[in-house]
Amino acid sequence: MANVHRRIIATGLKCTVCLLGLLLIAPPAFSRPKGKRGRASTRKHKSKRARPARAGKRPSSAKASKQARIYHCSRKGETPTDIARIYGVSVASLDGSSSTIRRLLEDNKRRSALRKKHRRRARKWPPRKLRPNQRIRVFSPKRAPIERDAVLRLSRGASLHWVAKRWHTSVPLLRCLNGLPSSVHTVRSKQHRPRRKRPAGIAYHDWLWVRLPTPAHTARALGGPSTGRLVHGERLPEAPHLIVRTPRNAFGTHHTITQILRATGRVVRAIANTPSIVVGDLSKRGGGLLPPHKSHQNGLDADIGYYHVVKVRKDRFTRATARNLDRRRSWAFIRALLDGHETQYIFVGTPIQKLLYQHIMKNRRQFERWCLRWMATRQRRGAKKTRKRGSAATRCMETVMEYPRSRGSTQAIVRHARSHINHLHVRFFPRHGKRHYGDPP
Repeated sequence: MANVHRRIIATGLKCTVCLLGLLLIAPPAFSRPKGKRGRASTRKHKSKRARPARAGKRPSSAKASKQARIYHCSRKGETPTDIARIYGVSVASLDGSSSTIRRLLEDNKRRSALRKKHRRRARKWPPRKLRPNQRIRVFSPKRAPIERDAVLRLSRGASLHWVAKRWHTSVPLLRCLNGLPSSVHTVRSKQHRPRRKRPAGIAYHDWLWVRLPTPAHTARALGGPSTGRLVHGERLPEAPHLIVRTPRNAFGTHHTITQILRATGRVVRAIANTPSIVVGDLSKRGGGLLPPHKSHQNGLDADIGYYHVVKVRKDRFTRATARNLDRRRSWAFIRALLDGHETQYIFVGTPIQKLLYQHIMKNRRQFERWCLRWMATRQRRGAKKTRKRGSAATRCMETVMEYPRSRGSTQAIVRHARSHINHLHVRFFPRHGKRHYGDPP
Protein backbone atom coordinates (compact mmCIF):
# COMPACT_ATOMS: atom_id res chain seq x y z
CA MET A 1 0.00 0.00 0.00
CA ALA A 2 2.84 2.36 0.80
CA ASN A 3 4.41 1.66 -2.61
CA VAL A 4 1.17 2.67 -4.35
CA HIS A 5 1.06 5.96 -2.50
CA ARG A 6 4.68 6.65 -3.42
CA ARG A 7 3.96 6.01 -7.12
CA ILE A 8 0.92 8.33 -7.07
CA ILE A 9 2.93 11.13 -5.45
CA ALA A 10 5.78 10.71 -7.96
CA THR A 11 3.37 10.79 -10.90
CA GLY A 12 1.71 13.93 -9.53
CA LEU A 13 5.08 15.64 -9.16
CA LYS A 14 5.99 14.77 -12.75
CA CYS A 15 2.69 16.20 -14.04
CA THR A 16 3.21 19.40 -12.03
CA VAL A 17 6.70 19.85 -13.46
CA CYS A 18 5.37 19.33 -17.00
CA LEU A 19 2.60 21.88 -16.52
CA LEU A 20 5.05 24.43 -15.15
CA GLY A 21 7.31 23.88 -18.15
CA LEU A 22 4.42 24.38 -20.57
CA LEU A 23 3.40 27.58 -18.79
CA LEU A 24 6.92 28.99 -19.06
CA ILE A 25 7.34 28.08 -22.74
CA ALA A 26 3.89 29.13 -24.09
CA PRO A 27 1.79 31.80 -22.27
CA PRO A 28 -1.81 30.79 -21.67
CA ALA A 29 -4.84 32.38 -23.29
CA PHE A 30 -5.74 34.40 -20.24
CA SER A 31 -2.44 36.38 -20.29
CA ARG A 32 -3.25 38.45 -23.39
CA PRO A 33 -1.80 41.96 -23.81
CA LYS A 34 -4.00 44.57 -22.17
CA GLY A 35 -5.44 47.60 -23.92
CA LYS A 36 -5.28 51.24 -22.89
CA ARG A 37 -7.84 50.85 -20.08
CA GLY A 38 -6.48 47.62 -18.67
CA ARG A 39 -9.04 45.35 -20.43
CA ALA A 40 -8.00 42.30 -22.31
CA SER A 41 -7.48 43.15 -25.94
CA THR A 42 -9.44 41.07 -28.44
CA ARG A 43 -6.94 41.74 -31.25
CA LYS A 44 -4.25 39.26 -32.03
CA HIS A 45 -0.91 40.11 -30.46
CA LYS A 46 1.62 41.18 -33.07
CA SER A 47 5.25 40.54 -32.27
CA LYS A 48 7.87 43.25 -32.59
CA ARG A 49 9.24 41.50 -35.65
CA ALA A 50 6.59 42.97 -37.90
CA ARG A 51 6.79 43.08 -41.64
CA PRO A 52 9.55 45.55 -42.63
CA ALA A 53 8.44 48.78 -44.31
CA ARG A 54 8.95 48.86 -48.03
CA ALA A 55 11.89 50.97 -49.15
CA GLY A 56 10.77 53.95 -51.12
CA LYS A 57 7.26 53.93 -49.71
CA ARG A 58 5.17 56.99 -50.54
CA PRO A 59 4.85 59.33 -47.52
CA SER A 60 1.62 59.17 -45.54
CA SER A 61 -1.03 61.88 -45.76
CA ALA A 62 0.22 63.54 -42.55
CA LYS A 63 3.79 63.74 -43.86
CA ALA A 64 2.71 64.66 -47.37
CA SER A 65 0.72 67.62 -46.04
CA LYS A 66 3.95 69.08 -44.59
CA GLN A 67 5.86 68.37 -47.81
CA ALA A 68 5.36 70.11 -51.13
CA ARG A 69 4.51 68.08 -54.22
CA ILE A 70 6.89 69.16 -56.97
CA TYR A 71 7.12 68.04 -60.58
CA HIS A 72 10.69 68.01 -61.87
CA CYS A 73 11.61 67.96 -65.55
CA SER A 74 14.79 65.97 -65.96
CA ARG A 75 17.81 67.15 -67.90
CA LYS A 76 20.09 65.13 -70.16
CA GLY A 77 22.34 62.71 -68.22
CA GLU A 78 20.65 63.39 -64.85
CA THR A 79 20.56 60.60 -62.27
CA PRO A 80 18.18 59.95 -59.33
CA THR A 81 21.00 60.93 -56.96
CA ASP A 82 21.25 64.36 -58.63
CA ILE A 83 17.51 64.98 -58.23
CA ALA A 84 17.54 63.81 -54.60
CA ARG A 85 20.40 66.23 -53.87
CA ILE A 86 18.50 69.16 -55.43
CA TYR A 87 15.37 68.68 -53.29
CA GLY A 88 17.00 67.40 -50.10
CA VAL A 89 15.37 63.95 -50.13
CA SER A 90 16.60 60.36 -50.33
CA VAL A 91 16.66 58.17 -53.42
CA ALA A 92 14.35 55.72 -51.62
CA SER A 93 11.65 58.40 -51.32
CA LEU A 94 11.98 59.10 -55.06
CA ASP A 95 11.51 55.39 -55.65
CA GLY A 96 8.16 55.54 -53.85
CA SER A 97 6.86 58.79 -55.36
CA SER A 98 7.82 58.37 -59.03
CA SER A 99 7.20 55.31 -61.20
CA THR A 100 9.84 56.56 -63.66
CA ILE A 101 12.55 56.49 -60.98
CA ARG A 102 11.34 53.08 -59.75
CA ARG A 103 11.65 51.50 -63.20
CA LEU A 104 15.08 53.09 -63.71
CA LEU A 105 16.40 51.82 -60.36
CA GLU A 106 15.06 48.28 -60.98
CA ASP A 107 16.67 48.22 -64.43
CA ASN A 108 20.01 49.45 -63.04
CA LYS A 109 19.84 46.77 -60.34
CA ARG A 110 19.47 44.06 -63.00
CA ARG A 111 22.30 45.57 -65.02
CA SER A 112 24.52 45.64 -61.93
CA ALA A 113 23.87 41.94 -61.33
CA LEU A 114 24.74 41.15 -64.95
CA ARG A 115 27.98 43.15 -64.70
CA LYS A 116 29.02 41.17 -61.63
CA LYS A 117 28.16 37.87 -63.26
CA HIS A 118 29.85 38.61 -66.61
CA ARG A 119 32.82 40.76 -65.70
CA ARG A 120 34.49 40.44 -69.09
CA ARG A 121 31.41 41.87 -70.82
CA ALA A 122 30.57 44.46 -68.16
CA ARG A 123 30.61 47.30 -70.69
CA LYS A 124 27.62 45.74 -72.38
CA TRP A 125 25.32 46.77 -69.48
CA PRO A 126 26.23 50.34 -68.42
CA PRO A 127 23.97 52.06 -65.83
CA ARG A 128 21.09 53.92 -67.39
CA LYS A 129 20.38 57.63 -66.86
CA LEU A 130 17.26 59.73 -67.27
CA ARG A 131 16.25 61.01 -70.65
CA PRO A 132 15.68 64.76 -71.00
CA ASN A 133 12.25 66.20 -70.15
CA GLN A 134 10.90 63.27 -68.15
CA ARG A 135 8.25 64.33 -65.61
CA ILE A 136 9.15 63.17 -62.07
CA ARG A 137 7.04 63.70 -58.96
CA VAL A 138 8.91 64.62 -55.78
CA PHE A 139 7.61 65.08 -52.21
CA SER A 140 10.05 67.52 -50.66
CA PRO A 141 10.06 69.71 -47.52
CA LYS A 142 12.50 71.98 -49.36
CA ARG A 143 11.46 74.79 -51.70
CA ALA A 144 11.80 74.02 -55.39
CA PRO A 145 14.55 75.93 -57.22
CA ILE A 146 13.04 78.96 -58.94
CA GLU A 147 13.07 78.61 -62.72
CA ARG A 148 12.32 81.11 -65.47
CA ASP A 149 8.73 79.95 -65.88
CA ALA A 150 6.16 82.27 -67.46
CA VAL A 151 2.44 81.72 -67.96
CA LEU A 152 0.86 81.86 -71.42
CA ARG A 153 -2.87 82.58 -71.41
CA LEU A 154 -4.89 80.82 -74.07
CA SER A 155 -7.80 82.85 -75.40
CA ARG A 156 -8.55 80.41 -78.23
CA GLY A 157 -5.84 77.86 -78.95
CA ALA A 158 -2.33 77.26 -80.21
CA SER A 159 -0.16 74.40 -81.38
CA LEU A 160 2.77 73.32 -79.22
CA HIS A 161 5.19 73.78 -82.13
CA TRP A 162 4.13 77.44 -82.54
CA VAL A 163 4.46 78.11 -78.80
CA ALA A 164 7.91 76.46 -78.72
CA LYS A 165 9.12 78.54 -81.67
CA ARG A 166 7.64 81.78 -80.33
CA TRP A 167 9.15 81.51 -76.83
CA HIS A 168 12.43 79.77 -77.77
CA THR A 169 11.79 76.44 -76.03
CA SER A 170 11.08 72.84 -77.08
CA VAL A 171 7.88 70.80 -77.45
CA PRO A 172 9.02 67.97 -75.09
CA LEU A 173 9.76 70.54 -72.37
CA LEU A 174 6.30 72.09 -72.83
CA ARG A 175 4.72 68.66 -72.46
CA CYS A 176 6.75 67.95 -69.33
CA LEU A 177 5.99 71.28 -67.63
CA ASN A 178 2.24 71.01 -68.25
CA GLY A 179 1.82 67.23 -67.82
CA LEU A 180 0.64 66.66 -71.41
CA PRO A 181 0.88 63.21 -73.04
CA SER A 182 2.93 62.71 -76.18
CA SER A 183 -0.21 62.40 -78.32
CA VAL A 184 -1.22 66.04 -77.67
CA HIS A 185 -0.09 68.57 -80.28
CA THR A 186 -2.60 71.42 -79.77
CA VAL A 187 -3.91 73.19 -76.67
CA ARG A 188 -7.17 75.13 -76.59
CA SER A 189 -9.01 77.16 -73.97
CA LYS A 190 -11.58 75.42 -71.78
CA GLN A 191 -14.25 77.77 -73.14
CA HIS A 192 -14.04 76.01 -76.52
CA ARG A 193 -14.29 72.50 -75.08
CA PRO A 194 -16.95 70.45 -76.98
CA ARG A 195 -19.65 68.83 -74.88
CA ARG A 196 -19.94 65.56 -76.78
CA LYS A 197 -17.02 64.28 -78.85
CA ARG A 198 -13.51 65.56 -78.20
CA PRO A 199 -11.05 65.38 -81.11
CA ALA A 200 -7.84 63.45 -80.62
CA GLY A 201 -4.54 65.24 -80.05
CA ILE A 202 -6.11 68.32 -78.37
CA ALA A 203 -5.93 69.27 -74.66
CA TYR A 204 -8.02 71.98 -72.98
CA HIS A 205 -6.31 74.40 -70.58
CA ASP A 206 -6.70 78.11 -69.81
CA TRP A 207 -2.93 78.66 -69.58
CA LEU A 208 0.40 76.97 -70.28
CA TRP A 209 3.74 76.96 -68.49
CA VAL A 210 6.57 78.29 -70.67
CA ARG A 211 10.19 78.10 -69.49
CA LEU A 212 12.24 81.04 -70.71
CA PRO A 213 15.96 80.65 -71.50
CA THR A 214 18.52 81.53 -68.84
CA PRO A 215 21.42 83.87 -69.81
CA ALA A 216 24.99 82.61 -69.88
CA HIS A 217 26.36 85.29 -67.52
CA THR A 218 24.86 86.02 -64.10
CA ALA A 219 24.17 89.72 -63.45
CA ARG A 220 25.54 91.28 -60.29
CA ALA A 221 24.60 94.44 -58.39
CA LEU A 222 27.41 96.61 -57.05
CA GLY A 223 26.91 99.47 -54.61
CA GLY A 224 23.63 100.91 -53.41
CA PRO A 225 20.40 101.56 -55.35
CA SER A 226 21.25 105.26 -55.72
CA THR A 227 25.07 105.01 -56.00
CA GLY A 228 25.75 101.73 -57.76
CA ARG A 229 26.11 99.98 -61.07
CA LEU A 230 25.12 96.71 -62.76
CA VAL A 231 27.53 94.09 -64.13
CA HIS A 232 26.29 91.75 -66.91
CA GLY A 233 22.81 93.28 -66.75
CA GLU A 234 20.02 90.98 -67.88
CA ARG A 235 17.05 92.30 -69.81
CA LEU A 236 13.53 91.44 -68.67
CA PRO A 237 12.45 88.89 -71.29
CA GLU A 238 9.31 89.22 -73.30
CA ALA A 239 6.72 87.23 -71.38
CA PRO A 240 3.07 86.48 -72.25
CA HIS A 241 1.67 88.28 -69.18
CA LEU A 242 4.02 91.32 -69.16
CA ILE A 243 4.16 94.56 -71.15
CA VAL A 244 7.63 96.13 -71.00
CA ARG A 245 7.25 99.87 -71.54
CA THR A 246 10.91 100.77 -72.28
CA PRO A 247 13.03 97.69 -73.14
CA ARG A 248 16.28 99.70 -73.13
CA ASN A 249 15.76 100.46 -69.40
CA ALA A 250 14.52 97.00 -68.40
CA PHE A 251 17.81 95.46 -67.17
CA GLY A 252 18.24 93.89 -63.75
CA THR A 253 19.90 91.12 -61.78
CA HIS A 254 19.06 87.46 -62.22
CA HIS A 255 16.88 87.12 -59.14
CA THR A 256 15.14 90.47 -59.76
CA ILE A 257 13.93 89.26 -63.17
CA THR A 258 13.03 85.84 -61.78
CA GLN A 259 10.98 87.23 -58.89
CA ILE A 260 9.00 89.53 -61.21
CA LEU A 261 8.21 86.65 -63.58
CA ARG A 262 7.29 84.40 -60.67
CA ALA A 263 4.95 86.89 -58.99
CA THR A 264 3.09 87.92 -62.15
CA GLY A 265 2.75 84.30 -63.26
CA ARG A 266 1.32 83.34 -59.89
CA VAL A 267 -1.45 85.95 -60.24
CA VAL A 268 -2.33 84.71 -63.73
CA ARG A 269 -2.63 81.12 -62.50
CA ALA A 270 -4.61 82.01 -59.37
CA ILE A 271 -7.19 84.35 -60.95
CA ALA A 272 -8.73 83.67 -64.34
CA ASN A 273 -8.84 86.29 -67.12
CA THR A 274 -6.04 88.35 -65.58
CA PRO A 275 -4.83 91.09 -67.97
CA SER A 276 -1.18 91.84 -68.69
CA ILE A 277 0.62 94.17 -66.31
CA VAL A 278 2.77 97.15 -67.38
CA VAL A 279 6.42 97.14 -66.28
CA GLY A 280 8.34 100.42 -66.34
CA ASP A 281 12.00 101.16 -65.65
CA LEU A 282 14.43 98.79 -63.92
CA SER A 283 17.99 99.91 -64.80
CA LYS A 284 20.19 100.55 -67.80
CA ARG A 285 22.38 97.77 -69.19
CA GLY A 286 25.39 98.78 -67.10
CA GLY A 287 23.49 100.54 -64.33
CA GLY A 288 24.29 104.08 -63.22
CA LEU A 289 22.23 107.24 -63.22
CA LEU A 290 18.79 106.89 -64.83
CA PRO A 291 16.89 110.23 -64.87
CA PRO A 292 14.40 111.16 -63.48
CA HIS A 293 14.91 108.42 -60.84
CA LYS A 294 17.12 108.82 -57.78
CA SER A 295 17.62 105.05 -57.53
CA HIS A 296 17.33 102.36 -60.27
CA GLN A 297 21.12 102.20 -60.60
CA ASN A 298 22.10 98.62 -59.68
CA GLY A 299 19.30 96.47 -61.10
CA LEU A 300 17.43 95.86 -57.82
CA ASP A 301 14.55 98.34 -58.36
CA ALA A 302 11.50 97.99 -60.59
CA ASP A 303 8.48 100.19 -61.35
CA ILE A 304 5.38 98.06 -61.97
CA GLY A 305 1.83 99.24 -62.61
CA TYR A 306 -1.31 98.18 -60.76
CA TYR A 307 -4.02 95.89 -62.05
CA HIS A 308 -7.17 97.72 -63.18
CA VAL A 309 -10.75 96.61 -63.76
CA VAL A 310 -10.97 98.68 -66.97
CA LYS A 311 -8.86 98.66 -70.11
CA VAL A 312 -5.83 100.93 -69.82
CA ARG A 313 -3.09 102.13 -72.14
CA LYS A 314 -0.12 99.82 -72.60
CA ASP A 315 2.54 102.50 -73.08
CA ARG A 316 2.13 104.33 -69.75
CA PHE A 317 1.03 103.91 -66.15
CA THR A 318 -2.61 104.69 -65.28
CA ARG A 319 -3.52 106.55 -62.09
CA ALA A 320 -5.24 104.16 -59.68
CA THR A 321 -8.49 105.25 -58.05
CA ALA A 322 -11.25 103.60 -56.03
CA ARG A 323 -13.21 103.08 -59.26
CA ASN A 324 -10.58 101.52 -61.53
CA LEU A 325 -8.20 99.72 -59.12
CA ASP A 326 -8.46 95.92 -59.16
CA ARG A 327 -7.92 95.35 -55.44
CA ARG A 328 -7.99 91.56 -55.61
CA ARG A 329 -5.31 91.16 -58.28
CA SER A 330 -3.15 94.02 -57.00
CA TRP A 331 -3.05 92.55 -53.49
CA ALA A 332 -2.41 89.06 -54.93
CA PHE A 333 0.60 90.49 -56.78
CA ILE A 334 2.00 92.18 -53.64
CA ARG A 335 1.44 88.98 -51.67
CA ALA A 336 3.29 86.96 -54.33
CA LEU A 337 6.23 89.36 -54.06
CA LEU A 338 6.27 88.97 -50.28
CA ASP A 339 6.12 85.17 -50.53
CA GLY A 340 9.40 85.19 -52.44
CA HIS A 341 11.18 86.55 -49.29
CA GLU A 342 13.50 88.59 -51.52
CA THR A 343 11.62 91.89 -51.24
CA GLN A 344 13.15 94.66 -49.15
CA TYR A 345 10.59 97.45 -49.77
CA ILE A 346 7.40 97.98 -51.75
CA PHE A 347 6.62 101.70 -52.09
CA VAL A 348 2.88 102.32 -52.50
CA GLY A 349 0.97 105.57 -52.06
CA THR A 350 -1.12 105.87 -48.89
CA PRO A 351 -4.47 106.20 -50.79
CA ILE A 352 -3.74 102.88 -52.53
CA GLN A 353 -2.71 101.28 -49.23
CA LYS A 354 -6.09 102.33 -47.79
CA LEU A 355 -7.96 100.60 -50.62
CA LEU A 356 -5.86 97.44 -50.25
CA TYR A 357 -6.36 97.48 -46.47
CA GLN A 358 -10.15 97.60 -46.92
CA HIS A 359 -9.93 94.58 -49.24
CA ILE A 360 -7.78 92.68 -46.71
CA MET A 361 -10.21 93.36 -43.85
CA LYS A 362 -13.03 91.69 -45.79
CA ASN A 363 -11.09 88.39 -45.55
CA ARG A 364 -9.32 89.06 -42.29
CA ARG A 365 -9.11 85.46 -41.06
CA GLN A 366 -7.61 84.27 -44.32
CA PHE A 367 -5.08 87.11 -44.23
CA GLU A 368 -4.08 86.37 -40.61
CA ARG A 369 -3.47 82.67 -41.38
CA TRP A 370 -1.27 83.56 -44.34
CA CYS A 371 0.53 86.32 -42.43
CA LEU A 372 1.47 84.11 -39.49
CA ARG A 373 2.89 81.45 -41.83
CA TRP A 374 4.78 84.13 -43.74
CA MET A 375 6.23 85.59 -40.53
CA ALA A 376 7.37 82.15 -39.31
CA THR A 377 9.15 81.49 -42.62
CA ARG A 378 10.70 84.97 -42.54
CA GLN A 379 12.12 84.46 -39.05
CA ARG A 380 13.53 81.05 -40.01
CA ARG A 381 15.41 82.82 -42.80
CA GLY A 382 17.12 85.10 -40.28
CA ALA A 383 14.84 88.15 -40.05
CA LYS A 384 14.77 90.11 -36.80
CA LYS A 385 11.94 89.37 -34.39
CA THR A 386 9.30 92.06 -33.98
CA ARG A 387 8.38 93.69 -30.70
CA LYS A 388 6.12 91.67 -28.41
CA ARG A 389 3.47 94.34 -27.94
CA GLY A 390 0.02 93.33 -29.23
CA SER A 391 -1.20 90.05 -30.71
CA ALA A 392 0.71 88.02 -33.29
CA ALA A 393 -1.68 89.06 -36.08
CA THR A 394 -1.24 92.75 -35.16
CA ARG A 395 2.56 92.48 -35.20
CA CYS A 396 2.37 90.68 -38.54
CA MET A 397 0.18 93.42 -40.03
CA GLU A 398 2.64 96.06 -38.82
CA THR A 399 5.44 94.20 -40.62
CA VAL A 400 3.52 93.92 -43.89
CA MET A 401 1.83 97.31 -44.35
CA GLU A 402 2.32 100.82 -43.01
CA TYR A 403 -1.38 101.82 -43.17
CA PRO A 404 -3.46 102.48 -40.97
CA ARG A 405 -0.66 103.82 -38.77
CA SER A 406 1.09 107.11 -39.37
CA ARG A 407 3.73 107.47 -42.07
CA GLY A 408 7.42 106.96 -41.40
CA SER A 409 7.36 103.34 -40.23
CA THR A 410 10.78 101.70 -40.20
CA GLN A 411 9.36 98.20 -39.86
CA ALA A 412 6.75 97.83 -42.61
CA ILE A 413 7.70 96.50 -46.04
CA VAL A 414 4.79 98.15 -47.88
CA ARG A 415 5.29 101.85 -47.12
CA HIS A 416 4.38 105.26 -48.49
CA ALA A 417 6.36 107.20 -51.10
CA ARG A 418 5.44 110.27 -53.12
CA SER A 419 4.28 109.95 -56.76
CA HIS A 420 3.38 106.26 -56.41
CA ILE A 421 -0.34 106.49 -57.13
CA ASN A 422 -0.07 105.11 -60.68
CA HIS A 423 2.57 102.42 -60.00
CA LEU A 424 4.38 100.61 -57.20
CA HIS A 425 8.13 100.53 -56.67
CA VAL A 426 9.73 97.20 -55.68
CA ARG A 427 13.23 96.91 -54.26
CA PHE A 428 14.85 93.51 -53.85
CA PHE A 429 17.67 92.43 -51.59
CA PRO A 430 21.07 91.94 -53.25
CA ARG A 431 22.52 88.44 -53.36
CA HIS A 432 26.14 89.64 -52.96
CA GLY A 433 27.71 92.33 -50.82
CA LYS A 434 26.22 94.58 -48.17
CA ARG A 435 22.45 95.12 -47.98
CA HIS A 436 21.62 98.83 -48.25
CA TYR A 437 18.73 100.44 -46.40
CA GLY A 438 17.11 103.85 -46.47
CA ASP A 439 17.88 104.84 -50.06
CA PRO A 440 15.14 106.98 -51.71
CA PRO A 441 12.86 105.28 -54.25
